[in-house]
Amino acid sequence: MLGRDTKSRLNKMYIKGKDPTKAKATPPPFVPKEVWMEFVDMCNSDAFQAVKKNVPNEDGGRADVFIKAHTKADNTYQCPEIIEKLQENMNLYPDSNKIGHDDVLAKTLGKDKKGHMMAMGIDITPSFVANAIHIVEENEDLKATNNELKTMLLNMRKDLDDHIKKKSRKQSDLNREYKLNGCLEGMVAYGIVADVSPDAFCHNKQLGDGYYKIEIFNVINEDALLFRQDSFTKTIGDVGAGSFVAWPKYFIIFTS
Repeated sequence: MLGRDTKSRLNKMYIKGKDPTKAKATPPPFVPKEVWMEFVDMCNSDAFQAVKKNVPNEDGGRADVFIKAHTKADNTYQCPEIIEKLQENMNLYPDSNKIGHDDVLAKTLGKDKKGHMMAMGIDITPSFVANAIHIVEENEDLKATNNELKTMLLNMRKDLDDHIKKKSRKQSDLNREYKLNGCLEGMVAYGIVADVSPDAFCHNKQLGDGYYKIEIFNVINEDALLFRQDSFTKTIGDVGAGSFVAWPKYFIIFTS
């Protein structure tokens, strides 16, 4: 059996403002189809709509409740002067329509008596309302934080997926044979990819992004300049076959 709060939430999420036929075709996963179809019919019935019209707006405050409680069947007011003043204050203080000890009803009729709040029903006290408002505000803060965390998580997941794809592409290049191109010299050597990690070292220096560690097994142009030179090695001939070199991946042509 669905509770009142659950029914209200389902009506807002799946039924209100939607085509009844489409609403019936997409029941929530936890509601049997037969029960759902009856519920959709009930929510769209004239009787249900008539009842909803007489229920105060849940986002409204005590002023809305007070006005409806003092409205006669012919839509005239029992206390027109008070209602008129209340409506003026509602327009004058739009931010004060939320329930509280200094809301628009209190501004119009005076502060509530101890242990009771006007237009709130039996046993509803100012302290109870204050605690409830505090809980609602905390809930709104938690909701905002939750939305921020969701956004952060989605961004982290996207970054992780991009990293995994990028790493997968790099790993697929491992142990592949290649032709090395120089900046101006064209093809300068043959070899194989030994490492693709930016954290890997070649000649005591990290590869970094955009470079692969290459094992050379055949030098074509010994005079071709290295992209990374040091005091001992200036050309690919200085490195020689059987040694390693850091080479920009965009100057590598794979042969396998």
